[in-house]
Order: sequence, then structure tokens, then C-alpha cells
Amino acid sequence: MKLQNEPLSQLAFKAIETSLSAANILDEAFSKFTSREMEITLLLQHRSAPAVLQGLPAKIKAVAMGNLPHAASAFTALYQQITQISGQD
Repeated sequence: MKLQNEPLSQLAFKAIETSLSAANILDEAFSKFTSREMEITLLLQHRSAPAVLQGLPAKIKAVAMGNLPHAASAFTALYQQITQISGQD
């Protein structure tokens, strides 16, 4: 059951957004409990951070091995966003 409380929803969204960082964005972006768009945007913003550069290969491998089947859509969205950025260069 989804509650229709927009102000509360916006507060929750903002709280999640402010808690995301380069250190935890990979886990959040590939989590079962994520809105995806916000996390993928932030993951792209932190794409050069050491934690992301070091951790992304393991996440990709986990998706490919079937250990994170729920994260396939996040990986697809990430790839699509990266190709858009590359096309702008």
C-alpha cells in the first residue's frame, strides 16, 4: 500500500539524497530499495571518486554473475547515461 502524502514523500526523498555520498553511492544505486534516477545521477557525479572507481567492477561482476539480479536495471541506466555523456564530448 502506497501512502499519498506528497510532503512526507518529499522530506524522505531529501533525507535520502543528503545521505548519499561517494562512499555509499554504489551500494545505494545497486540496492533493491532505491528510486534509481537520483542514485544513478549521483553515481555519475561521483564517477571519478576512488570509492566508485574501486568498487564499480565488483558491482558489475555481481550483476553479471546473477548475484544482484535486481540491479540489472540500474546498470543499464548507468550505461545509458555514460553513453550520453560520452556523446557530448
